[in-house]
Amino acid sequence: MGPGLGEARAIPLARREGEQMWDGVLIDIDERKQVEQRIQRLVGTDMLTGALNRRAFLEQGEAALARSARHGQTLSLAMLDLDHFKALNDTYGHAAGDLALQAFATTCRESLRPYDLFARIGGEEFVVLLVDSRPEEAWAILERLRQAVAAIELEADGETIRFTVSLGLAVLSADGSLDAGLGQADRALYRAKHSGRNRICGPESLVQAPDMP
Repeated sequence: MGPGLGEARAIPLARREGEQMWDGVLIDIDERKQVEQRIQRLVGTDMLTGALNRRAFLEQGEAALARSARHGQTLSLAMLDLDHFKALNDTYGHAAGDLALQAFATTCRESLRPYDLFARIGGEEFVVLLVDSRPEEAWAILERLRQAVAAIELEADGETIRFTVSLGLAVLSADGSLDAGLGQADRALYRAKHSGRNRICGPESLVQAPDMP
């Protein structure tokens, strides 16, 4: 066994004349914990993109909402959907579609902060929970993300693939619910899709940035 921590497990075996012999095994705790951590990551992670899955997002989102409620803070939640993703799949194939999803997820993680929650909740539908952010700050973060996605270029069969994302933003008050926030963000996303795509729609109290399309 290597230099990691170990755990001994043994049971006594009776011998003649009252003596005992211990039969056991020495387990490498570090290796066991690594396996447990890998399993835990897989349970809560979307295999293709590395984003949180729906179940993990709901659990962590509820915890984040409870923390914000204790401090009387608001949270910003956004639904994201890749524009014309079915057409991309039909034109270039599912392998290119998977590559686009992976590139999108990587770009989102690079655009967000380490403590923001990012999850895949559907085929090309994702959700972001921006913690410790005023709505105006959340809008600016999401706008940078939108621009970064529009700048992605992928190569497939000698062709360059580009795509965009539409976003719906909702603001959760301290006494709000995650389900209600998801519903608000979904309705805002619907407006973004039907107003031309590649844009953010959200609460009317937020003024769109000058460079929004």
